[in-house]
Amino acid sequence: MLAFTDTDKYNPHWSPWFILTKACQIKYDYIGYSEDMPNVFNLIKGRVFNDTNIEMPPVYTSHAGVEAVKEVYRTVPTAVLDRVYQKFKDDFRIGNYSRNIDCIR
Repeated sequence: MLAFTDTDKYNPHWSPWFILTKACQIKYDYIGYSEDMPNVFNLIKGRVFNDTNIEMPPVYTSHAGVEAVKEVYRTVPTAVLDRVYQKFKDDFRIGNYSRNIDCIR
């Protein structure tokens, strides 16, 4: 289980972003978040592909998907969510993600 495994034993899909990207060792020009993809796309397009006529496809959103995720998280004990948060604390801080789990309770 993710909460009880050392982060150095995670496969890359579950590795903390902070470790996976080596953020302190590599100087990135851009860091984008999938939650903000339209803005990231427009920023990069404007700076790198300004002379190209490309558009981002429409973003698919599903309220049902958000509710399904909340429903699953409601079954996870708070102590387990707290352990996961501790392992990904740097990712939460860097990504400006909320630790507030009350929204799923």
